[in-house]
Amino acid sequence: LMKYEVTGSIVVYKSDLIVLQKSITSFLNTELKVKLYIIDNSPTNEVEKICTDDRIEYIYTNKTFETFDIINIIDTINQHNIT
Repeated sequence: LMKYEVTGSIVVYKSDLIVLQKSITSFLNTELKVKLYIIDNSPTNEVEKICTDDRIEYIYTNKTFETFDIINIIDTINQHNIT
């Protein structure tokens, strides 16, 4: 089980792919052990095509989750992955 020093999440809905790619690149530009979760609430999974780095976990929901639900999802994942 991989342990991470930093995890992050970006929740997207019909996002501008250029802006999103810049955000992803900025987060991943580190020597730290990081994991980035992209939670995609969009009607299509178009965002997946820019989530090619191994440090990204793409989660396509195909529906809109409330912020609280997403926080719970990420907290559950992180309980097992942070040093």
